[in-house]
Amino acid sequence: MDRIIRKIQKRNRRKGRFALKASATIEASLLMPLILGTIMLVIYLGFFLYGEILLEKAAESALLRAGNEREKEESVAVGELAVKEITEKKLAGPWEVESDVKAYEGKATVSLDGVMGFGRGLSGKLVSSDRLGFSIQRAAPRFDSGSYIRTVKKQGNGYVGSGTD
Repeated sequence: MDRIIRKIQKRNRRKGRFALKASATIEASLLMPLILGTIMLVIYLGFFLYGEILLEKAAESALLRAGNEREKEESVAVGELAVKEITEKKLAGPWEVESDVKAYEGKATVSLDGVMGFGRGLSGKLVSSDRLGFSIQRAAPRFDSGSYIRTVKKQGNGYVGSGTD
């Protein structure tokens, strides 16, 4: 039996076929957690940045809608509705969003606080704080678009490019 095994080993050495050493398996077992951890970090970062972009969009949309309403109460209600529409339909992941829309005589303000919960599993233990978040504040003037256009026309600027200058 030994003679047959030596003959097979000799033939394999001649043809360049060596058996896989155990060190390659150990190296792979050490690298796989690093590779998978990096992939998971990139996925979490993608969810976080996507949420931040959506909250920026919600703030801008709320300002645009609130700035065009005549009454302060309507401005606040329309702004809150704009934030709610975007955050409830499009936000992915465990987000908690607090919004504050205010309307003053000449301007509207929107403040959004977004917090993304990582969960209580391994990722929560690896990160020093189990919650990531940010705050967005925006302000814009409120105006009645109809009277604004009439005011601009009375100044003689007209509509640029319409041929009525």
